[in-house]
Amino acid sequence: MEESFTQAMRHALILAGGPGLRLWPMSREKRPKQLVSLLNGRSLLTAAAGRLDDVVAPANRYVCLAPAGAKRE
Repeated sequence: MEESFTQAMRHALILAGGPGLRLWPMSREKRPKQLVSLLNGRSLLTAAAGRLDDVVAPANRYVCLAPAGAKRE
């Protein structure tokens, strides 16, 4: 993808929080709904990012997780 000036100026935020109760039992605490393969083997998170391919440069994409999805040290 050739990055245009417009793409370089845009930013996107993908909201990937929530417990995924409507997808139970496919989603679990260790496998949140955003990572469940639903769309031709692709996760919901991958599909959301893919819809941005021609709109927002990859460096300007951010994912907002619920506290339970954050990496803990």
